[in-house]
Amino acid sequence: MKHVLMVFLFFDLIIVAFGMSNPLKVAMILPGKHDDISWNTVAYQGLEKAAEDLGVDATCVEEVSATDVEGYLQKFASLGYDLILGHSFDYGPAILKVAKEFPEVKFGWAMGYKSTPNVTTYDWPMHEVGYLAGVLAACMSKSGIIGALGSYDIPDIRRALNGFKLGALSVNPDIKVFITYVGTWDDSTKAKSSAITLIENGADVLYVDGNTMSYGVIDAAKEKDIYVIGSIADQNSLAPDNVMTSTVINVDKAIETMIKDMENGRLKPRYLFRLEDDGVDLAYFHNFVSIIPESVQRRIFEIKYAIIYGKMLIPDVIKK
Repeated sequence: MKHVLMVFLFFDLIIVAFGMSNPLKVAMILPGKHDDISWNTVAYQGLEKAAEDLGVDATCVEEVSATDVEGYLQKFASLGYDLILGHSFDYGPAILKVAKEFPEVKFGWAMGYKSTPNVTTYDWPMHEVGYLAGVLAACMSKSGIIGALGSYDIPDIRRALNGFKLGALSVNPDIKVFITYVGTWDDSTKAKSSAITLIENGADVLYVDGNTMSYGVIDAAKEKDIYVIGSIADQNSLAPDNVMTSTVINVDKAIETMIKDMENGRLKPRYLFRLEDDGVDLAYFHNFVSIIPESVQRRIFEIKYAIIYGKMLIPDVIKK
């Protein structure tokens, strides 16, 4: 059963009494649970913060499959929602179909690649922050072998893993970087098996970019007592002694930007929230502040701001 997680409502009588205009109505549809410490958590928290900061009427539903999403899109459109965010790459066909049925409604497609007059795509290119993760991994590796695991071999995941590889090679041109696409968003058992294979082949630092499949990679790192870098949300709490940091996306920045642009009639067909936009970043190092050498932390800090200020360009490699 799917659940409505939050609704921020402004009653019509109050609005009329104070002479206020109706707030923008925004709906978000999630493929998983809002507390997954990954893709769905940051989206839920981002919508919650945007609703609080901007005073919009926001609703979120969770655990909606790609086969069921069309009905939810039609329902929200019929209820008069102004902006409907389909927060999954897999929702694309349904979003594009329903958008044609409701041309007056605006739709957002996360990680999407095709825009229409009323469909905007929004994404967080991870190659820059993946590069920083690669620098950290190479600096912390003792074996000279590291690994990166992604959910699927699609452009979004590929650019993050390629960025990771480029960052590692910038530190050690001779480092060996295993890259594996697990073929699942959420199967942590399958991901753990893939991670253990990399560890058995000598990898002593791993990076994972995926949804809850990351649990399996982090569990493998914990079991084998090696370092790991999480993704999407700050995943240090899953294994505080193993997760050095995570490549995180700041969904609240994305949602607030789109809402403000929509209110001003300037909604763009495509949004990319990079490091310079505070759209992506490395999470806090937590207890690893005292473990990661100061020189390494300083190096990452300097590279980060060189990227932000345009002094360093990280190739956005999405092709094989």
